[in-house]
Amino acid sequence: MISDFMNEEQARDYIKSRVGHPMSRSHLRKLRCVGGGPEFEKWGRFVTYPREALDAWIEGRFSGRRRSTSDKGAQKDASFQVEPSDSQAA
Repeated sequence: MISDFMNEEQARDYIKSRVGHPMSRSHLRKLRCVGGGPEFEKWGRFVTYPREALDAWIEGRFSGRRRSTSDKGAQKDASFQVEPSDSQAA
């Protein structure tokens, strides 16, 4: 049984079970440093990942089905779209 909070190894196994592709320990750690990874919490020096944060991160990385590499795929929810800044709009 998978608990609501997972350590790094459990999170990597969970991602692999959901997506079918492994994620290296170093890549998950890099995402924690530079951003772009799943939300995490710290308990002392221990990192834990809430299951709902992993699920949200996994879903956010899927592009939708495509017929070719030039196909833009299914549109994401509007909350995922970035609004252009004033300098980019000009």
